[in-house]
Amino acid sequence: MTNRILIIGDSYMNAETFRVAFSARGLDADVETVELHEATSDVSTIREFEGDPADVAKLVDGYDIVVLHAAPITAAVLDAAPDLRLIGCARGGPVNVDIQAAKARGVRVTTTPGKNADAVADLTIGFLISLLRNVPASLRDVDERIRTGQQLAESTFEGAKWFGRELSTTTLGLIGYGNVARLVSARARALGTRVIAYDPFIDADTVPEIDVV
Repeated sequence: MTNRILIIGDSYMNAETFRVAFSARGLDADVETVELHEATSDVSTIREFEGDPADVAKLVDGYDIVVLHAAPITAAVLDAAPDLRLIGCARGGPVNVDIQAAKARGVRVTTTPGKNADAVADLTIGFLISLLRNVPASLRDVDERIRTGQQLAESTFEGAKWFGRELSTTTLGLIGYGNVARLVSARARALGTRVIAYDPFIDADTVPEIDVV
């Protein structure tokens, strides 16, 4: 028996991205998109969603699997889809899905924890380097000079006021040592940075490469 799959896209995660990924794996799916507007039905059990549960309820009937990112899934939506068996929520935390209502109806909910952890870790290291090397302040100075018609630099030695620090001279403190923090730690240590972390749920002996407090 073939499962009927519905993909619901939104302004952040468009449906075509999902469809291409499913197609590459030989899976056929119908595609819909929710619009960003005020909900007209009860949304007290969910948050950080896009679309109106009433609109979603009109889409889901007859589907076994619904895949989404931010579309709201409330008890009313679940009641409108008696055949539904699985909700695939492409987020680390499915806050837009009423988990208790899904559980009560025997509908499984899957998530994608750490899906963008590499991107966040890369950006974090980029910000660290930018701040340590005084990039924001120096760019503000350059912008001011350009806008006021000043010469950008009269001497190489003017750069002395923007001296920064190298990562190998620093200690990075992390609050929590989850998916993103571990990737940030690996990148920072590769650049010579000492890393310490605070996480009461981590056994320090399992991460000997850093200091856990």
